[in-house]
Amino acid sequence: MKIEIGCVVFTLLMVILTLGCEYFVITRESEPTGGKTRAFTYAMWGIGVFKGLASLGFLTFFYVITQEAYAVRSHDVEQQVIWWALIASAVGDLLLVSERESFFLSGLIAFFIAHIAYAVAFIHPLIAVDVSLSIPIVVSIIIGVGL
Repeated sequence: MKIEIGCVVFTLLMVILTLGCEYFVITRESEPTGGKTRAFTYAMWGIGVFKGLASLGFLTFFYVITQEAYAVRSHDVEQQVIWWALIASAVGDLLLVSERESFFLSGLIAFFIAHIAYAVAFIHPLIAVDVSLSIPIVVSIIIGVGL
């Protein structure tokens, strides 16, 4: 139980530090110099580091709370898919920090993959119970992706 609380506190601290750095960056971008100072650069790096550490906190927390479940049910599809979705989200967070367009697009793709994985993880139990539910779900996903 102490490990879970430690993971939550660590992750919340990293999120707060990330938000602080982002606030600093946002307030400095409106300055005439565009905020391109040394402090601005450090704040941008801080965003990347703290976001990465927050993502690591999420991954660690998920691992800790599911460790017993994996020992009992090592082939639980939902947990494995959520694990990969969290990893894709962490990669997306790190890629979105960069100002380069190729990294930004890669980050968006990582988040898209993560969202598809989350959808699969939450829809899988419904489809396993009643296969007829899969038709409206697949149609909804196709319409949503098409928009």
